[in-house]
Amino acid sequence: RISPNGKLVAFTRGSCKTSRENYIGPADQEIWLYDIANDRYTQLTDNDFNDISPKWMSDNQLLILSAREGRYNLKELSVAGDEKWVTNFSDEGIHDFDIAAGKILFARKDQWFFGDYSQVQNLKALKIDLKNDYRFYPEERKTIRNAISNYSLSPDGEKVVIETRGEVFVGLLDDEKSRTVNLSDHPFYDREAIFLNDSTVVFSSDRETDQYRFYKANSSDPDKTDIYKSLRHESAPYFKSNGDLRNAVLSPDGSKLAYLEAGQKLQVSEVNEDGSLGSTVTLLEAWHGAGGLAWSPDNQYLAYHRDDLNFNTEVFIQAVDGKSEAVNVSMHPGSDYSASWSKDGSKLAFVSDRNNDDADIWFVWLQREEWLKSEQEREEGYYFEEEKE
Repeated sequence: RISPNGKLVAFTRGSCKTSRENYIGPADQEIWLYDIANDRYTQLTDNDFNDISPKWMSDNQLLILSAREGRYNLKELSVAGDEKWVTNFSDEGIHDFDIAAGKILFARKDQWFFGDYSQVQNLKALKIDLKNDYRFYPEERKTIRNAISNYSLSPDGEKVVIETRGEVFVGLLDDEKSRTVNLSDHPFYDREAIFLNDSTVVFSSDRETDQYRFYKANSSDPDKTDIYKSLRHESAPYFKSNGDLRNAVLSPDGSKLAYLEAGQKLQVSEVNEDGSLGSTVTLLEAWHGAGGLAWSPDNQYLAYHRDDLNFNTEVFIQAVDGKSEAVNVSMHPGSDYSASWSKDGSKLAFVSDRNNDDADIWFVWLQREEWLKSEQEREEGYYFEEEKE
């Protein structure tokens, strides 16, 4: 800040965060002056606690926040280095302030205080009553053509459910029909939607508690069960647990649902005939959980990536019955993630930055006989194989 006479600039130096009010150490912030005419810097404070927010009271006097006692209090500081404490709050300090024309405004706890500077220690809190500008929230219509976070196709391949800006929409896989239907329509975040079947969508939301739970959406019109064509929809809780439920992925045959619980547990639940979830198997419980869940075409395995304690991301395959340990199929100190199965399940592709830190597509053979084949044998078959008549 420049002094009223335009000759001096007051500023702070130091790497400690201002939020660390009770910090004591060499990284503390200190008050400095810069003399513009003489191109000279002068350090005004020299201690091991934070001194911040210098503001000019006059050409030669500053008011600052200082945390000498572990709480920010106001202190007068002259350009000659003379100090005088103005406040001595001990339970909670001052967060922000401003001063002008003998008046001071400062924030402490969750309140603002205003009054004469001479009575700063005994000022009363302001009673602030903010009125709403609108009786109802104003509406704004937007056409969104990008910024899609997630999507999932329906089992019949005719519809798609997408997530954008915390809302879930369903649309048709038809270039000629761009209309979508909002299935969530809620101010809280609704995300990671998938089709449980052709008429029901499952998504994750924190709309009722501070935890993400699974909700389902479908048509509420008994005469129009098509979730896209119906004009009436309903959302209801589908499944809850003790922790956040995220990243649901349905098996290709629709019989199992894989998901992440509490950010650490990889769970696989049976999907009953009525759509509810049945018995559950825990495949993994790790500090970083798992991501990029991908089902094998035969519904027997899951591929996923997770971090080790060195923050190295690897790709694993594990049987969904939970009777065997996960197998690391990427095995590289580079980051490997986002696995995807080939149609026949013989190969697994994934993204890796192992080559010059570039994110490239790599794959691994999952069947020994396929891995041993030469390029010619893949194109023409084994030499000794008899041609089928």
